[in-house]
Amino acid sequence: MHPHQPYQPHQSYRPPLVPVGVTASDGIKVKARRARMIAQFTPELVVELRPGFNEFQLPPGYYRVQLWSQYVWKAGKATLDIDATRGPVHFHYAAPYTLYSAGSAGFTPLERPGLVVKMGIFAVAFAVPLLIALAALVTR
Repeated sequence: MHPHQPYQPHQSYRPPLVPVGVTASDGIKVKARRARMIAQFTPELVVELRPGFNEFQLPPGYYRVQLWSQYVWKAGKATLDIDATRGPVHFHYAAPYTLYSAGSAGFTPLERPGLVVKMGIFAVAFAVPLLIALAALVTR
């Protein structure tokens, strides 16, 4: 050590962080608002996603990402294994249209699941009162 240099304690090597991008769909609509979308990489590393492109950095490694929309329970769950050991990672999360469908995650753009369930709910909600009204007219 040179006599004019201040002493610096040894610092352990930390590999550079890896850029991660997540493209998220719109969240599940619950009443007048959208449910929060969450990505959990480790129990300690949890990120809230916004609709559109989300960018952040992770320590290099392999992750099993748990994704969901937060309501009273975890809705729209999806899981994806990612390799963030060598370079940028980009993946997609598609929240479902309803609280009763699973979400989907992958490395290519995805359609939001649950459209048929949503249409079925609306059809039943429309048909039941209509059938009751028709039954009332017929029984008069």
